[in-house]
Amino acid sequence: SKQSKSSNSSSSSLLHQVKQGYTLFKRVPTLGALFLETLTFQSLSTILNTILVTQLKQAVPDDGQRAAWTGNFYATVNGLSTVFQFFLFPFLTRKVEPKVIWRLMPLLPLFCTLVQCASSLDGGSGVLSFLPSALTSKPSAALYLIAVSFLTAKTMDYSSHWILKAD
Repeated sequence: SKQSKSSNSSSSSLLHQVKQGYTLFKRVPTLGALFLETLTFQSLSTILNTILVTQLKQAVPDDGQRAAWTGNFYATVNGLSTVFQFFLFPFLTRKVEPKVIWRLMPLLPLFCTLVQCASSLDGGSGVLSFLPSALTSKPSAALYLIAVSFLTAKTMDYSSHWILKAD
């Protein structure tokens, strides 16, 4: 009997919390939009990460080289995030409202993906010449495509959340 009372009270509490959350999302539509944006971005990021790991394993079979490639990849993400967060975004927010930048940010990963698609169609990999050579050694064209898409998505993710706070 105590077990069922405890179960009922926790179910009631959970239901109450869900109702409060629903009411909050109805009252503040921006919160709901941010929730959906976060859910969508994290889903996309998980898909891109899974594809990247799969492509990397196929393109770079040696564990040591793959670990080095991955380390250089994330070093590049962190370096670009630093540039965006401390140099590019502060400069841009002086010229453009943060909410405009926030709305345009998904265009950067889309643009990079389109450039990579065009590059992979003509067989060239010159688009990635700015990356460290260890990052671009031995990968396939499919790996280039996913790496740049994931790189831009993670760079935007790591460097852009403060813009929302500035708005």
